[in-house]
Amino acid sequence: HGVRVDSSQVPLRFVPGLPDNFSISADPFRLDALTEAPLTVVPLLPGLGSAAKGLARLLPRSLADGLLSGFRKVAAVGTQPAWYPLASMELAARLHLQRGGRVIHLFLHSSELAPGFAPHLPDQASVDRLLTRTRAFLAWLSGRCALRGATLGEFAAPEDPA
Repeated sequence: HGVRVDSSQVPLRFVPGLPDNFSISADPFRLDALTEAPLTVVPLLPGLGSAAKGLARLLPRSLADGLLSGFRKVAAVGTQPAWYPLASMELAARLHLQRGGRVIHLFLHSSELAPGFAPHLPDQASVDRLLTRTRAFLAWLSGRCALRGATLGEFAAPEDPA
């Protein structure tokens, strides 16, 4: 269908019954002809995600599912302003870059910019706080590294000439 880039995968996120993307990279990577540009979500400590995944293999399924499902909320941070407070976003960017990350993926659903279209943003004041957090994060990040905005299309690998 012409799709060459996807951005639907979230590192360290586990939802029982869905494909397991828990251990994927937080930087863009290739999947055959598709480039995946996952959201920036990183563990608080290097190797913590792998350790949780290894422990989950030893546990009964219900406990393993609980461990992995809750991991992103207690042992990881990300750069999504609708999911994380500013301090967590800053920590995620710092950790990702210190660990060799190349891309900080800042993500919002379009519905999060319209009051009442997302349950966690019921009014204009909540949307304004989200935008304030997003601007503050970008200002903080631009003071620490060179920024260059990019669209998903810029991550697509060139099409095969065949």
